[in-house]
Amino acid sequence: MKIKLNSDFIISALGNESVHWLIDLRHARSILLAYIQPCVALLMFILNCAVSVLCVIIYIKTRKKTHKPAFVYIGLLSFYDMMLGSVLLIDFIRKMMHPSPMFSEEGSKDFYEQGPMKRFMNKKQCIEGYMVGTFFQATSLSTLLALTVDRYIFIKKPLHYPLIMTPWKTCLLFLCFFIPACLPSLLMYFTFKLPPQDEYGLICAWSHVFPGSTVAVGSFLTLFSMLIVLLVYSQILIKFRQSRKKLEALQKSTAEEDFTKSRLTFHRIFGIFKKKMAYAPPGISDTKIQILSIKDLGNLKKDTFTGELQKKRRRPSTVVKKMSALGSHVRAATYIILIVLILLVTSVPTAIFTGYESITHMTQADMVMPNTSVSTIVIHDCLNRALQNEDCNIDTEFENDQEDAVKQLIKQIFHLLYVFVMEYFLSNFLFTLNSIANPILYAVWYSEFRTYLAEIPGWCKKKKKQPDDFQFHIQIVKIS
Repeated sequence: MKIKLNSDFIISALGNESVHWLIDLRHARSILLAYIQPCVALLMFILNCAVSVLCVIIYIKTRKKTHKPAFVYIGLLSFYDMMLGSVLLIDFIRKMMHPSPMFSEEGSKDFYEQGPMKRFMNKKQCIEGYMVGTFFQATSLSTLLALTVDRYIFIKKPLHYPLIMTPWKTCLLFLCFFIPACLPSLLMYFTFKLPPQDEYGLICAWSHVFPGSTVAVGSFLTLFSMLIVLLVYSQILIKFRQSRKKLEALQKSTAEEDFTKSRLTFHRIFGIFKKKMAYAPPGISDTKIQILSIKDLGNLKKDTFTGELQKKRRRPSTVVKKMSALGSHVRAATYIILIVLILLVTSVPTAIFTGYESITHMTQADMVMPNTSVSTIVIHDCLNRALQNEDCNIDTEFENDQEDAVKQLIKQIFHLLYVFVMEYFLSNFLFTLNSIANPILYAVWYSEFRTYLAEIPGWCKKKKKQPDDFQFHIQIVKIS
């Protein structure tokens, strides 16, 4: 007895709850792809383009005075996100003009009727899309690690920082992280292999087109590197806060007494009596002195040194200086911790999900290809139509003894569709939202970027020429 492959058979094999769950996910994904993601990609492109251009301007204007490697790395991070936004925009336009089977709910229909050239192009789009996305994510992470090393040197060696982070060493540090970041994309090209349930790349799920060990190791290294950065900077921040509290206590104790006043006293002892001797330290006098006024004839400015400046100025406190340095170091450590923490929050769901799927892929516990005469393309087409409440347009029948194998193949293809949709939400869209927050985290929240940003309008103005010779008129007024 032969069984006909139709929508009712597919729904009975999967269950109504699973089918409706995937229908809702695909509907939400189609809304994001059509309306929300293009706007998000455009905003990501504009914001990161503005930040990268501003970083270039600030670096060019300040490199003669001080070398600022942080602006180099922030500009590169914004550049990567800007390029990723442009890729997403171009990809959206391409999908609107030429729908692809692996991205469009409608495009997968009747794919079995297309020629081998179209199927080859579908495979090519699958591997190219993942290689480009992995390249941008890996290089962004590597540049972020270079930025953390730069801030670590700034915190640990503040006096030697300008000597250590020279322009050549900044470039060398960037290359040390950039070159290894290019290796995952090359590794993907040589290890790419579509599963037998998706031999033409109709679904192209990330966790099932590369070896499970590669995906698992990549996810582990990403999380491990970010956790190490968080632990190191958390320890630095804790130590700095402890030192700051000690300095604040020391400053409070020194503020209670005026150490600038002399504690020397002179006494003459007469037996059991002690007489205090009058003593006036040199340089202190109650007599009025002359006031000196200096007038600049070139700028017509007049500065008068009044009696307030006669008082002896107090030296700048070393405690205050140390507290100021600790404050800048605390801000630098907090800056790195916040950036890495937000990236970690967006990376953990993807790493957990892809790690689990890669382990399942390695063990091959539920993805063994069943032996059946029904083509995977036909099942994919019928499954896709069943998810849209349509019936199969292909008359396919199979023997009764193959029913279990066909149901198992339907569940495997259904699982690949589910994995592909979840990977879009956890990886693609979540990282896109993170790229919008990056300009705020990398630049606007960075105090030096805000300082130089406020100075940019002044750089655009023409500087007034100063006169070559300054003439001063000194006037001495005697006070009776």
